Order: sequence, then C-alpha cells, then structure tokens
Amino acid sequence: MNAIVPLLLNHLWQSTMLAAGVLLVGSALGRYRPAVRFRIWLVGSLQFLFPLGLLADLGGQLHQLLHVRHPVAEAAGASFPLARQLGAALFVPASSISTDQIASHGAFPWMALLLAAWACGTLAVLAIWLREWLRIRALVRNATPLDLGLPVRTVSGPAQLELGVFGVLRPVLFVPEGLPQTLSAGELRAVLGHEMCHVRRRDNLWAALQMLVQAAFWFHPLVWWLGRCMARDRELACDEGTLRHGAQADEYATGLLKVCRHYMSAPAACMAGLSGSDLKRRVLWIAGGALAPALGAHVRWLLALLVAGAVATPLAAGMLQSQAVASSPHFEVASIRAWGTHDRLPVGFVAGVQLSPGRVLGQCVGLGSLVYFAYRLTGTERIEGMPKWAGARCSPSGATNAYMLQATMPQSTTADQARRMMQTLLARRFQFAAHWETRRMPVLALEVAKGGLKIKPSDPALDPPRPRGVASCPADAPGCQTLCCGSTTMTELAGSLSFVLGRPVIDHTGASGSYLLGPYGKLQWRGDREATSSLPALPTLLHEQYGLDLKTARGLVKVLVITHAARPRPD
Repeated sequence: MNAIVPLLLNHLWQSTMLAAGVLLVGSALGRYRPAVRFRIWLVGSLQFLFPLGLLADLGGQLHQLLHVRHPVAEAAGASFPLARQLGAALFVPASSISTDQIASHGAFPWMALLLAAWACGTLAVLAIWLREWLRIRALVRNATPLDLGLPVRTVSGPAQLELGVFGVLRPVLFVPEGLPQTLSAGELRAVLGHEMCHVRRRDNLWAALQMLVQAAFWFHPLVWWLGRCMARDRELACDEGTLRHGAQADEYATGLLKVCRHYMSAPAACMAGLSGSDLKRRVLWIAGGALAPALGAHVRWLLALLVAGAVATPLAAGMLQSQAVASSPHFEVASIRAWGTHDRLPVGFVAGVQLSPGRVLGQCVGLGSLVYFAYRLTGTERIEGMPKWAGARCSPSGATNAYMLQATMPQSTTADQARRMMQTLLARRFQFAAHWETRRMPVLALEVAKGGLKIKPSDPALDPPRPRGVASCPADAPGCQTLCCGSTTMTELAGSLSFVLGRPVIDHTGASGSYLLGPYGKLQWRGDREATSSLPALPTLLHEQYGLDLKTARGLVKVLVITHAARPRPD
C-alpha cells in the first residue's frame, strides 16, 4: 500500500482537471445534437478509470523505441514504469504515506482510515445498486412473454416498473401490463422506437460503466454531475433518434405523456427507460419537431485538436522523463543479479556498498543498502514507502532479498558522481522513483551537555584494530544494544542512534571532526527493560562518559518518499 496513496491523489487531481474541461466543452456544444454531448460526457466519466500515467508510461517506451538506447540501459534492461512516469513534469505524485511506518512512529493512521472510508463508501454504493438490480431481475423473470415483433425479447408485467430495457449482454424490454391497449398504434410504435434506440446505442452498457465510476469515486461531485448530464442527453439522443426514424412528433409527444401519466414510476438505475431528465423540456422539444444541427467542420477540427492535446500531453511528459533518465549520469558497465546459492560471503565481509576508485561493489546487498548509498542517507532522515523486501539477510548458509552489484566508472569519478550514477541504476533496474520532502515532526536533539564534551577528537587512521567476532552482551544485560566500531562524527552518531531509537536524532552539537567513542569506538548500553545491569542506560552513558545529552524537540526532518520500486529483472 506504500505507493497507492500518491498514485490515487495524483490520479484524482488529473482526472478532476480533465472532467472540468469536459464539462466546459460539453456545455459549449449545447445547441448541437445530444448524442455528441453524450459521448463527451461518457469520455469525461470513463477517464476516471484510466490513469494518465499509462499514457506517460507509453511515452517513455516510445522514446526507447525511437532513439538508440544507451549501452548501460541495454545492459541493465532499462524500464520506465507507471510509477516513475507519474513523477514527470505535470505528473508529480503527491506525498506517499505508508500506514505501517506511520504506526511505527506513533502517529495516527489518517491515510489508512481515509482509504478504509473510501472502500466502505464504494461497497455501500455497489450494495444499493445490486439490491435494485436483483429486484428488477426478479420482476423481469416473473413477467409474461409478449410478442410485439421487436428484435429483442419482450415481457409484460405489473406496472411496478416503467417501460424500459433491462440487461447489458441480452437486453430485455419490459412493457407494463395494458400499455399496448392504452396507446394508439402510432404512439406505441414511437415509444417502442425510443426503447429500441437505447438497445442500438448500448445505453445500458454505458450506464453500467458510469455506475462503476460513481461507485469508485462516490465522493467526487463532478462524477455525479457527469452522470446527470449523461442521463439527460441519453434520453434526448433517443428522442431525436426516434424522430429521425420516422416517428410523428405529435404522436410521440402524446404517447410519452400517456406513458408517464398511467405508468410513471421512479426511474430505475439499472434500466434505460422512457422517462428521466427534464420531461417538460423534452415534450416541448419533441412537439416543436426541430432537430438539432450536426457539428460543423470547424467544431469537429477543434474537438479533434482537444482530444489530441489531452493524449499528447502525458505522452510528451513520458518521453521527456525517459530522455532525462537516459541522459543522467551512468556507470560505464553495471551488472546486478540476485545473490545465488553458489555465492559465498568473503572473509572480512563488510556490509553495504563499497566505493573504490573506478569501481562500486555491493556483495549480498538489498535495495535498502543501495538506496542509502545512492541518496547518501545518514539515518537522521525518514524513509516512507520502502518495500518490505528491501532489507537483505545474509549469512554463510544463504541470503534472502540480496543482490550482487558490480559497476565500473572512470577513475576520476567523485563519490557524489557515483551516488548519482547509482540513482540512475536504481531507476532503470529497480524502477525506483522517489522525491524529497521536509516535514516538522518530533525529534531527539543530540546536544553538548553543560559540562562540555568529555571526549577528544580522533584520527580515523589511528583507530585501534576492530575486535573480531560479534559484540556480545554481558550476562546481566542480555538485551543490550551496541554501536560498533571506530571513529565517528557527531552527525554519523546521530544517524546511528536514529536507527536504534526509531526516531530522528538531529545533531545539534556543532562539533566537527571524528571522535572515538568508548573502547574501539563501541557504545554499549542496557536494554529498556533491564532496570539493573552492569551497563548504563543510554542517556546516562552519553551524559556521564561523553558529555552529550538527548533532548526531545520538534524539528525539520528530510523525508525520502518512495513512490515505486520493483524487483530487478535478471541481467
């Protein structure tokens, strides 16, 4: 669910802008044939079901087909997913919020509640319409077959339903009992012609799709407005179609009034009936006999340009994004594959990505380690949207979610340039997309105590040898925690403490340089549930031995919001 929220929010505002444009265009065509406006409303409604990011993704793929791929992209199997295209130009996603991570930080899961309310509303609307559909189906099944010489199955039953067509794949015309005897031959032929127009136009299919849109976006007023416009112009289009097929205007208007007088009932949402829309306006328009004009050539050209622009804009954005990724810094040669059963951890194995002149090496690394290297994360930042499979587990007996990375670059490449190259590799191979945000949230401030620092700067080159083996806890503190080993800066210490404490720790010491904290640079303190131990608590350790304090505060924290990530394809 990590990437659902930004995609939904992004899709909502894009669809809202398009729907508003569709309403303006449709309203401007008020004097033309209602069938034209109906198609415009239908397009404006159905676009809610198709994210524009799909077109942006297609634009990225077209850019790859029309241009020679970069050799590194070929070797890496370059791919530009929907989520990455949503980050292009006008398709920048909104903030991603992971409910799992919100809960871990103690914040209230607003996004989870909103998504749950959205789903409950959708289910409620679908349940109401399903109940109505089942009611109508029962009435139609129990109705008596009626032969009126029509190309669809016709049944007759009690006047609990109005005259209308039920069903999508196999439409059935329901005729209230006594209707053929109430109308003259011309009037009956006209009103039945109206219903056959609904069948020819497949109006029940379009109505069902519109109901699906309304159920999915039940809270959106433009969706319901488009639905009302569709229902109005659907009836007007069939009125016009009936007249164009030879019905007499006076007979049709009279027949419509008789049907509504004797067999009027509440319009059913699952049927294309005779009533609906503004009945008085329809009768006056039918009696007038004046048909709406067809679209002129200049109007058709204008509509074609608008449609082309709506399609071309996301396509162009996808192509621009693809071009930006292709031209971004890249490794000369890069290979990444899943850590196999034949791979063995080398002696002196060091976790994480190793950077050396002209080379980047990652042995048994997960996506999380690659992201930390690429974005130079220290631990004081927050990460949202990281997939659960991003953390690798490595042991001599095997590994999970781990990869082997080897990449080469010019010898003169700086560390910052290598990190940007890694970002490009992540985008291509892991389909990785993310952006930075700054938020104010509760933090812990690492400050110098009143007595001043009790440690002296150190030289990392003179650090004592790192102890062999895993740091163990004393017997009276089996749940101790350890930070190990070597010289560290205060910023690095704050980042390490952020990992351990699960809360951003910000360096407010103002101290520069490196410091050797404890023997071999190892900090060790008792667990939270160990009241008595030979080890001190973390606040006591920092205050008494190092002259540092941790204080609660609120501060600005950088947040890396991950909007998409996928497992890489094999080399």
